[in-house]
Amino acid sequence: MMDDIYSHYQDPEQLVSGQLALLLAILASAAAMYQYFVTEVQLEASETDALHSSLFWTNSALEMLEISRRTSAGQIEDVQATILLSFLLYHLEGFSVRTRGLFSSALCAARELSLHKIDGPGIRSSEFRAREDPVYLEVKRRIIWHVVATDWLLALSGGPQEGTYTMQTRHMLVNRPRNVDDDDITQDPSLDQPISSPSTMSYYLQRINLADLCRSVADAIPLLSVDISAIDYKDIITLDRRFEALLEGLPYFLKTDEHNRKRSEDVLLKYPQLRAQRFSFAMVALTRRCKLHQPFLIRGSVHQEYKYSREVSLRSARSVIKMKRVVEQESGPLFGTDVKLTGISHHIFMATIVLVTDLCFNRGREDDDERKTEVIEALKLLEEAKCRSQIVSKFVESLENVLRKHKVRLLNRRCTGDDNDRSNTEGDRPLLKSQTIEEQIGIVPEPWDSLEDPMSYPSEIDSVWRDYVQLGPNLEMPEWDSLFSDLDSTFH
Repeated sequence: MMDDIYSHYQDPEQLVSGQLALLLAILASAAAMYQYFVTEVQLEASETDALHSSLFWTNSALEMLEISRRTSAGQIEDVQATILLSFLLYHLEGFSVRTRGLFSSALCAARELSLHKIDGPGIRSSEFRAREDPVYLEVKRRIIWHVVATDWLLALSGGPQEGTYTMQTRHMLVNRPRNVDDDDITQDPSLDQPISSPSTMSYYLQRINLADLCRSVADAIPLLSVDISAIDYKDIITLDRRFEALLEGLPYFLKTDEHNRKRSEDVLLKYPQLRAQRFSFAMVALTRRCKLHQPFLIRGSVHQEYKYSREVSLRSARSVIKMKRVVEQESGPLFGTDVKLTGISHHIFMATIVLVTDLCFNRGREDDDERKTEVIEALKLLEEAKCRSQIVSKFVESLENVLRKHKVRLLNRRCTGDDNDRSNTEGDRPLLKSQTIEEQIGIVPEPWDSLEDPMSYPSEIDSVWRDYVQLGPNLEMPEWDSLFSDLDSTFH
């Protein structure tokens, strides 16, 4: 691809728009992640320069994708570029309308290229398939399964697409990607390692398994906001058993407990990316498991038949919070960046909601003090992330707004000169803002090092958790269902 671009750069008519879009998407992603990496090679560029460059290249990539859409039938690079940009914008803007649009565009572009049926018996002749580059064919499988898995994962993520997905399994004629390293794709097409063997595809294959489970949840419970009396609780238990089996059946190098982390150190020498991927997978799986039990969480305190949902939700939420601290203790530049990204903070937020909700509806227990300590710890994590990302600030602000809407009053809210000063200072911080990219282009912040310690600012979260805990029990269950729905909508 690079050879094609450089050989035709003086002749724009010969350039392939999709290839340019992919190159620009790679550059934009690398620049956006620059501020999070600590490497031996230090570039002569500030964090502000990196962010500004990322925004410029992102807009350029989006323009090239639009040109490709208008002037060609589409290329595989269009899909790859769209995938990269969708995840980049997710961390820059949150799960915005544009981010969701890009996720959908990636799937549509892949379908236009018939990637969902490349292994169908009547699609191509056996002679043609024998001549096709095996590397190119396997890359196609990886691409289509990635976008399909994303489609299914979003079916259990909240937002307007909750309970729905686009691609049906019976509409697909494509093999799953093989569990082989990139360098081994060129070998015998039948080569495939057992799932217990580590490879560059280990995480992505498990991601497909998790996505397939989320699809099953959407099939069994199309809309979690419906009257729960229409849901057979046995289906919930069956699906939860599948979550448990998935997590228990993970290869040891993708498990997050201390024993398996130590056991997999040798594997990480060859596959360092697994260090971050195993925590990412666990957080996604556990928050989806909480999502499955969400309608029954608060009812578990008054209906014993739903007690299991409460126990599983609390255990999963606590695991997510604990993982965040373990993540911070891990070392390595490749791993460190994942700690600071929006997706991790979103998982922490949803886990916090579970802990706080349970504390509201189950007061007067012997472990009240312990559970309050858990809530404080979780909110401290959000406070720390809030200083680095205005998207996380939006999470907290959304919680406050929803609580006000549901008449959960936030007491002792101070409006002082210090607050105003803090607000003004926050506007100058080099954060990944929740505005659109066009808004960010016009406001480029100063380098982080030139500002005072962000943790020195007074905390606003203390009043949130205190009033939430004190006033939460005054809400009826239907109102809590509505509160969960509102929280989903504010993030999407």
